[in-house]
Amino acid sequence: MVFTGDALITDDTVVGRTGPRLSSRAFTQDSAAAGASLDELAGLPADTVLPGHGDPWDGGIADGVALARAAGIA
Repeated sequence: MVFTGDALITDDTVVGRTGPRLSSRAFTQDSAAAGASLDELAGLPADTVLPGHGDPWDGGIADGVALARAAGIA
């Protein structure tokens, strides 16, 4: 289990999107740093992700990071 806080969320109410993703640009001051945080998270051995916003993700941190990267920053 990993607590990601706002580094990886599953509910972005600003843009109305759900699923693993980075916070929207409205809350991200440094997009490069936000992406780099995903690099750190991807290597963790966690099956369950507890984000700062949204429902828990039980698809594993590696898959969550891949989905967040595919979604980009809204």
